[in-house]
Amino acid sequence: LTLVLLRFGIVAKIRTREPSKNCIINGRLINSKHTVYIIAIRNLNDIKLFDKFIGFNHTEKNEKIKEILNDKNKKNHHTNIDVIPGVGSVLKNVREVYNLKLNRKYENIISERNNPKRDTLAGFIKFVRKQKDNNIMVAIPAGLKNEIYDKLSQKLAKNEIYNKFKITYHQFYDYFMRHNRMTKIPLKLLTEISVFLEDESILEQTTPGKQDINNAKSEVGKLEKLAKSDIFWDEITDIKVINNEYEFVYDFTAENTHSFLANGILVHNTAIAEKDEFAEGAWTLKAGALVIAGGGIACLHPDTNVIINNKILPIGNFFDNSLAYKAQTKSNDNNDNNEIIEINDISVSVPAFNVSKSTVKSEKATAIRKKRYIGKMREFTFESGFSLKVTADHLILSGSTLKWIPAGDFAAGDFAVSPLKLPANDNKIYILDIVPGKWKVSLLKSEKQDLKKIILNKYKSLAEFNKKFELSRHILSSDMQFSAEQFRKVLCELDLYDKWREKPLHYARKSKTNFMEIPCLTPELGYLFGFIYGDGHVEINKRRANIHVVQSTKHTEYIQKFKECWKMVFGKEPDMPAESILLGELYNKFVGEKLKNILLLPDEVLKSFIAGAMDADGCISIKNYVKNDKPYKTVHVEFLLSNDTRANLNFILALRRFDCYSKLIDKSHVNVQSIIITGRKDILCLKDSIKKYSIKAQKEIPIRIHNVSSASDKLPSGVVSEISKDISKINKTRLINDGIWSKIYAYKKEKYLPSRDQLAKISNKLSDIIAPELNDKIQLLMCRDFFIDKIKSINEFDFDGFVYDLYVPGRNNFVAEGIFVHNCIDEFDKMERSDQSSMHEAMEQQSYHPDTP
Repeated sequence: LTLVLLRFGIVAKIRTREPSKNCIINGRLINSKHTVYIIAIRNLNDIKLFDKFIGFNHTEKNEKIKEILNDKNKKNHHTNIDVIPGVGSVLKNVREVYNLKLNRKYENIISERNNPKRDTLAGFIKFVRKQKDNNIMVAIPAGLKNEIYDKLSQKLAKNEIYNKFKITYHQFYDYFMRHNRMTKIPLKLLTEISVFLEDESILEQTTPGKQDINNAKSEVGKLEKLAKSDIFWDEITDIKVINNEYEFVYDFTAENTHSFLANGILVHNTAIAEKDEFAEGAWTLKAGALVIAGGGIACLHPDTNVIINNKILPIGNFFDNSLAYKAQTKSNDNNDNNEIIEINDISVSVPAFNVSKSTVKSEKATAIRKKRYIGKMREFTFESGFSLKVTADHLILSGSTLKWIPAGDFAAGDFAVSPLKLPANDNKIYILDIVPGKWKVSLLKSEKQDLKKIILNKYKSLAEFNKKFELSRHILSSDMQFSAEQFRKVLCELDLYDKWREKPLHYARKSKTNFMEIPCLTPELGYLFGFIYGDGHVEINKRRANIHVVQSTKHTEYIQKFKECWKMVFGKEPDMPAESILLGELYNKFVGEKLKNILLLPDEVLKSFIAGAMDADGCISIKNYVKNDKPYKTVHVEFLLSNDTRANLNFILALRRFDCYSKLIDKSHVNVQSIIITGRKDILCLKDSIKKYSIKAQKEIPIRIHNVSSASDKLPSGVVSEISKDISKINKTRLINDGIWSKIYAYKKEKYLPSRDQLAKISNKLSDIIAPELNDKIQLLMCRDFFIDKIKSINEFDFDGFVYDLYVPGRNNFVAEGIFVHNCIDEFDKMERSDQSSMHEAMEQQSYHPDTP
């Protein structure tokens, strides 16, 4: 009967009355001997629905129900029947983002202790919808305040600013000139300013951020769905474990929704199995099936930057919600602590560490996981300048033992393993491949004639060709031009793509054509990118792209080098400021957005980019000192390129393509960040990489007198300690005579960090007697593909949101914020579609009692 009532949206509860000697029913005293079951409709809204769709024929009862519903003093008391649990934190987040001032009615529901009624939640959503974005207030960094103030002052007088944006002097002062306290700014005002200044990056630096605001808007939409949903939440009052007396249990496969009604409760179906002709006749699991996976919470913060297909981007941005399918984890502790996760199937390349060979290679990642997490996260800050946010159980490779240990077991002063040499990239990048599809490919008359001949060899007429590609009949006989997207399709159809992309072509965003003498990215173009990044900027608007470069006239060598590269690219010398929408587009693609695509550049182009940055805004400093009457020299390299931390960290990753360790230094006293390289080997690696392209890199680096090892040459103390214990078993007299006993003893006791040079020295002196197996262990550590990064500090913070992880089946690790982390999707290989055993186990774990209606 309760299910019948649900047909009309009426929620009813079953309650029982135990047998008693006497009870009064309809005014009569009854001796009750049996348990009485009562269907009770207690919620006023449900009573209204009952009266509307069903009602009573019994006159007295009908009058009674009308009396109740017509009583204006009758309040809809909170019966805890039609409530929506677990949304308190979401409501709180929405209130904070929208800066809402709530009355007591809505204030009471913003708590984890109180579950809002459906109509109360609907009222709250309606209230939020009315606010739109007018109430949203955001905070911005002090540096951005100064920047906005300066840019507005350059374009408008103060009175004009007040009138244009409809603010008072005091508001303008509070928003952009006061620095002794955090003043929040209306998002609507900040949006108007960003449009006026044509600078969208302003909105990317707010707190709450653009993503937080979008998330809050999305949450409001989800809450609205819940308030208008066809479901209600039934509280579990009791759970019993019973003995199963039946031989079989059963389950449905429900397509699309993957759920069905069992005893009045919505339950999930289990694996969907079907035979796949493309899987050699094997049974495969389809999306929506139960997945056997790890039950841990080991994951990364959504803002954690990872290297995927040579792009550096937050892992949360890589997850595509439209392609996600849901899965259920299987707890490893047998406590039924299972949870729903979301998965994208992917096929991408990530750098990973081969622990057994000490090498860094590209490996294939096949899945990315997303799950909700509420709890503590740990933020690691490393000496190199990187910071990493992970859950406490996420595995990080120890810089002492080269073993995977949980993030919660690390302390400040410990070391983690990082890549020193990222995998090479020799893939050419052709301009035709990457120019935006809506741009025009401006073919010369001769090029159109060549194309026309080839078309007529394959098609009966130009009309047939034009019809197939939906082109104008004048496309090859007038000033009309192909869009880049059309041109690529045509070339592929004519089997000409590989040939034509090797040709320098003219391109136009709208009408004005741009031409480069090169068909692909070259070292000369890379040098221009680097020089502009160091001492210039690119300004793109609706009409044109201007390239500005500022250099002292004293630096004639650098200016001449820049001009030579420009001439190689454009066929003529530059006039500054120069115009080239094509250069601006390519620059923004690979250098813009904080260098997130910088690793896409082929090795030689990346070397020349670093060379251009070095000549524009880098230095190789050699200083002379005297200590104990003995002269010596120090060398360091410094880049002053940007005050944006993310951009600088991405530049550091670019240096690691060439075996070069650097670190980020925040010079707070001068409000600037610098990238420093102090290790002599690292400096030589950089010099060898860019000397072919850089003027400054021609400087001679003095020979090292003392073997003072740099941070990139330090080795895991625990691993070297084990090696030293084996070496110490060799004849002690020999070790003393060779002058290496004290070093071996210190390494064995882990008194200080060992270095590659010292370990190599020990190995060379003992080459005639050291065991081959031991020598192999030493040689593995000599590989400069990795280094150990010191943990400066660890902080814990509360987190409530989605966390992510990758699955790398080959090496089970990847690079996150410059550190090797383990992929923690345990037993994820069981998710393979062809794994029949997973299907059976899934069915066994999620089936229903045969008496279940």
